[in-house]
Amino acid sequence: MFEIDIDKIAIDSLLTELNLEKKPGLVCPSTNGSHLDMNYDIMKNGIMALEGYFGKAFLYGFFDKKFIELRELGIFFEEKMLKATNGVNTHKGAIFSLGILSFLVGKIFSDGTVITHENFEMLVNEKLAHEEFDVLVKEGDFGARSEVISGYKHSFSGLEHQILKRLYFLIYNLKDTNVIRRGGEKKAEEFRRLAKNSFETGNYDDTIEFALVNFLSPGGAADILINSIFIDKLLNYIEERSKYYLPDKLNYNEQIYGRIVNNNILVFSLVFPGLIKDIKIFREFYLKIEGEIRKKFNLDYESQVFTDFGYYTFYDLKDFDFDRVFLMKKEAINLEKIGLIDLDFYFNGEPVSRKSLGLPERKCILCENVAKNCYVNRIHKKSELIKKSEVLIMDYMGEIW
Repeated sequence: MFEIDIDKIAIDSLLTELNLEKKPGLVCPSTNGSHLDMNYDIMKNGIMALEGYFGKAFLYGFFDKKFIELRELGIFFEEKMLKATNGVNTHKGAIFSLGILSFLVGKIFSDGTVITHENFEMLVNEKLAHEEFDVLVKEGDFGARSEVISGYKHSFSGLEHQILKRLYFLIYNLKDTNVIRRGGEKKAEEFRRLAKNSFETGNYDDTIEFALVNFLSPGGAADILINSIFIDKLLNYIEERSKYYLPDKLNYNEQIYGRIVNNNILVFSLVFPGLIKDIKIFREFYLKIEGEIRKKFNLDYESQVFTDFGYYTFYDLKDFDFDRVFLMKKEAINLEKIGLIDLDFYFNGEPVSRKSLGLPERKCILCENVAKNCYVNRIHKKSELIKKSEVLIMDYMGEIW
């Protein structure tokens, strides 16, 4: 499910940063860096305690929960992290900044907007402009909060660089409060100068030695690198999934239309937009309706396909005559009144449509017009359709997710 994938991307981003070698003063598999209270195993335990957090943060954004509720979720997972690390703060900054970024991604998806390399930073800034985030400005522009307030300015910079070079790029472009707190302004400035030289030459030894001798650790840059890795991985993930939406829709044609040719078959699918079909409550809704279809028509499904293009269940009607298929289509209209499902009947491979049977066409879930006309003419915004879909599903499921 989509929120599970978001969580995996976030956890993988944390692990990718942890496993990176040649970092100045930071924990990695071969060294504890400038830390006496942290090592690789403690850091990894802290990361694994956060499993589930980022997916939930995404859902909080998607379902329009308040920022204050995200904060409460973050506090809960911070306590989990501290328990797993025996009180060592390994990833408080990531809980804050990457948690908010996951939350914002959820908000973007709830608008039906497709995230791309070109628009991601702009969309994040648009969401952060909402008044509920004003509390961050009031609390002060420093540390992880500063990066969020800036619209993840540094997190989106340097994406063209390989990950290790990107870390050094961030170190010399960032006034890292962790470094300043440990070494003061003068040593922090020298550290930044050395990091810039390492970035330009690829020689990291001097910067690493300076960090160890002066007990410096650029934790702020590490948190921003994690955000940066997450951005990279998320964009690649969305790009891969979007291939299912190419005009030829090969995946769709192969898996769906190939089953219809010359057959008597019922195909059940969902009608709301895009990747949101793969969010937990939408899949639960799908499975609940599928059970009702089997019960109502006394059918066993021939197969189910859960593709990135959507969910499909196929019911074999090969022994049914046209009159029976016709009666089933009429009964199916009552189920379709929920507004979010499609029950498509085919007899000898030809669609048994409402229009061909003289039955009323499906109404739009937002207005009384014919749904097809609204869809073709794009009368309504995707965000409006998604919000209405959420309300209808939650009403039908009988509980708030």
